Amino acid sequence: MTDKMLSVEQAVTNITACAQALKDVDTIALEDALGRTLAAAIHSPIDVPAADNSAMDGYALNVDDLAQGEAKTKLPVMQIITAGADAAALTRNTAARIFTGADIPQGANAVVMQEQCDIYEGSVCVPNDTPVGNNIRPRGQDICTGEKIFDKGRVLKPQDLGLLAAIGHSHIKVIRPLSVAIISTGNELVNPGTALKPGQIYNSNRYLLIGLLNKL
Repeated sequence: MTDKMLSVEQAVTNITACAQALKDVDTIALEDALGRTLAAAIHSPIDVPAADNSAMDGYALNVDDLAQGEAKTKLPVMQIITAGADAAALTRNTAARIFTGADIPQGANAVVMQEQCDIYEGSVCVPNDTPVGNNIRPRGQDICTGEKIFDKGRVLKPQDLGLLAAIGHSHIKVIRPLSVAIISTGNELVNPGTALKPGQIYNSNRYLLIGLLNKL
């Protein structure tokens, strides 16, 4: 034959040109999605965080209630707000004990971290120079409703699964993976675990290829 042999690069190009993109889609549980390929772009259906919340353990208050010309203001503590609790609106000239991640009560516009407060029985003294928005994580600070999170075709990593969970996804649509057949030919090949006869060898390439394919 006089035809010139193909280079490896040209052979890969030819094979790729003949390949058809996979179109079949599976819907799978999020815990099974590691390493799978997204079938569609993902947009967030919610804000993260879903409401203004406290970045610190401390005391929620309204800065308009702080005294002028003094170092600190003493406020009665009227409620305790933990993460996940439904807080009542803050009464003017009071404070609320609040913990990290808890929703900011209506009427409050700042949080003073507990290390900056003086605690008395039923009351708290807070610095008067506390600014509006202090230690508050605003709604949607991390992710806004409708924001694109991932593009179609993304191969999912462990941290991606955490992010998908954070926006409420329990199941996602992914591309169905390839089905690959490995066919070994040759009378000399036998599987490991079988006694070799004269002229035979163990089929080591099969297991090498299985490993490489699974790694992909």
